[in-house]
Amino acid sequence: MAYVSTQKTTQDSEQDMRLEELIQGLEEMSQDSSGRISREELFKVLTTSGDKFTTTEANQVLSLIPAEEGWISIEGLGQMLFQAQVSE
Repeated sequence: MAYVSTQKTTQDSEQDMRLEELIQGLEEMSQDSSGRISREELFKVLTTSGDKFTTTEANQVLSLIPAEEGWISIEGLGQMLFQAQVSE
């Protein structure tokens, strides 16, 4: 009989915490705390904060992100960014 652990590994727990921190940071960018961010808000953040993106770079990023009626799910965006980071 084989033993299969059902507990999360420390690495999984650390990744979950980093993902949660990323999503929290994205939620702080949202002006209305609705769990989503407008394309305009995200564009502004990309072009004015931290390592600033050029207008062209920001538009390229936005073209890769699914949006529903101009709104982007913060949780979905966080997971997408986190997966891209983990894949590197």
